[in-house]
Amino acid sequence: MQGDYGFTIYNIPGAAAFLGPGTPTPAAPFRVRAACSDGTVGETSLAFPEFGSTVVYTGELFWRPATPIPVALALTAAKNKLKAGESTQLSTSGILVNGQTADLTARTKGTAYLSSNPLILRSDENGLTSVFADFASGSFS
Repeated sequence: MQGDYGFTIYNIPGAAAFLGPGTPTPAAPFRVRAACSDGTVGETSLAFPEFGSTVVYTGELFWRPATPIPVALALTAAKNKLKAGESTQLSTSGILVNGQTADLTARTKGTAYLSSNPLILRSDENGLTSVFADFASGSFS
């Protein structure tokens, strides 16, 4: 930590992983927490680092109850089967340690949607998922 309460984080885990040839996995969003000896917790908003960048975060710490981390996730789709050119909305919900359910669909909640083959399937930041056929002509018989 620096004198102005900013900090620098290098080599974020996952930032150098790859899904396939030339397709970098975006670094996972993260939140920084500071715990005081009296039990109070300060935390930042979610930060969304760029792939391959050095993260310098000097955001404000908010002193409040810590944002709960889900203990289980559920992923559902509006349509279970898609053809090329079709889309569906994915919904992600999390079960919190106290048993409550939270909507975690949007990236702003820390959820990232990735495809092992983005030539076939892609999702946007809010879970809208589309099937593509970006293959060379003659790829299918």
